[in-house]
Amino acid sequence: LDLPKNKEEAIAAIVGVYLNYASYCKELGVDFVAGYYTPRNQALNPDIRTERPYPIVTVKQYLEKSIAVNAITLKLTIAEFVDDIRMLVIGNAFEWSMRNGDVDIEANMKRSLSYYLDSVIN
Repeated sequence: LDLPKNKEEAIAAIVGVYLNYASYCKELGVDFVAGYYTPRNQALNPDIRTERPYPIVTVKQYLEKSIAVNAITLKLTIAEFVDDIRMLVIGNAFEWSMRNGDVDIEANMKRSLSYYLDSVIN
């Protein structure tokens, strides 16, 4: 991801990462996603998992670089940010699969992430 010039570019880049993930969920299909996003899947447990999945690693590194060049600041720690994003993305994927794919996962992901990001990025 290119470094942002401002908050709006940072938000657009981060949302873009997760819109790609939403598309990936659709490619995998409702049945797979429903089976993956379950409390029984302890690979999702951040207290156990030692490696983070690709999207959040990309976003975390992007934030660190953007903060380092003073393009943006955060109103919370990066660790808190990563936890919040994880919960938002899991919630959107869960909702989509629970409703058998009958909701617009991309629109929901974009809306919820945009509101959240606008509130925590300066």
